[in-house]
Amino acid sequence: MNRRAFLTFISLGIIVSSGSCLFRRKKKDVSAKPKLYNELGTIQQVSANSVTIQTKKGSQSFAMNASTVRGGEFRTGMYVHVYYYKQSNQNLATMVVEKVK
Repeated sequence: MNRRAFLTFISLGIIVSSGSCLFRRKKKDVSAKPKLYNELGTIQQVSANSVTIQTKKGSQSFAMNASTVRGGEFRTGMYVHVYYYKQSNQNLATMVVEKVK
């Protein structure tokens, strides 16, 4: 192989390998997780499906489901920390734990 053919071959290899980067598909944007909020307050009312707490902002209710992490047995008057997601019709608690003052 002569020198000119060799340089042409190398040049084409560089162009082809660098050109392939131009045609790569972008990775799909992984949708961001919904924002997690939290509140501190005193329990006013608690049931198997919901908890209502009194905060500095006022009274707030949160729905709870089977996957909600519950940090112990709750009773009225306990000071708790609630982590939740905002949904269109309600706030869904993901974790409720007793907060030590």
